[in-house]
Amino acid sequence: MSSLTPSVKTVAILSAVQEEFAAIRKLMPSVDAETIGGFSFVTGKLGDQTVVLTKSGMGPERAFRCARVLIESYKPSSIIIAGFAGGIKAGVLPGDIIVGTGLLPMQSTLNISGKPQSRAAFSSENAGMLKLLTPDGDLLHKFLSIRFLNANIHKGMILAVPSVLQTPEMKRGLKTGGAKAVDMESLATATACNSKSIPWIVVRVITDGIDDSLPLKFEDFVDSKTGEVSISQLATHVLLHPRLIPPMMELGKRSKLASKNLADFLKECLN
Repeated sequence: MSSLTPSVKTVAILSAVQEEFAAIRKLMPSVDAETIGGFSFVTGKLGDQTVVLTKSGMGPERAFRCARVLIESYKPSSIIIAGFAGGIKAGVLPGDIIVGTGLLPMQSTLNISGKPQSRAAFSSENAGMLKLLTPDGDLLHKFLSIRFLNANIHKGMILAVPSVLQTPEMKRGLKTGGAKAVDMESLATATACNSKSIPWIVVRVITDGIDDSLPLKFEDFVDSKTGEVSISQLATHVLLHPRLIPPMMELGKRSKLASKNLADFLKECLN
């Protein structure tokens, strides 16, 4: 067990990348920090609640492993699965918040990247990733009852995808099952939570709507050790391809707005 495990009821927030993590961390006045199993954890107050905040890096495998380490080390009372998402319905726009009413499984998106997603990618203990998962009812009711004026709040299904969807054509080509957004980590994290009977809720913020393109394939720049985009590799590539500078700046603005809205909404939920 972590030496920093609080003796009081603790809510965990699991994000994927530094930009999500940093915006939430900024609202925590003071924290204790440590690294366990290769993942960074900070413990402190967000709003009125004692919180342990972590980031997994991109992708379902890392999200599942991080969630297991989080649960085993801190034994949280519940986990908020939080971070960026892509919108796949009209009217779900950058900066909007989506509270997930359910998570649709990966097999419904097997061919979107042109590479079938293997059912053997996870062990048998991850069989939950092959079925619809629903969040804790009490948490869902609480989060949907929050009055938040800084962004539009949507409720709806979130579809698991194996890679970032770069173009509107990729998003429109999905069999969505009625989902309003896509992400890579939520389903894996929820599966880990269910395996240990930990209540969970998903809160995502939209960085790109159905008509928005991403400037490049960010997975090509991921550092395998951290699961995050290597800023130095990305910067070098952009400088070598100046046409990418304007769309990268636009994405930066959208991401900044999204991360702020996410952090502010979570603080409001925990007050």
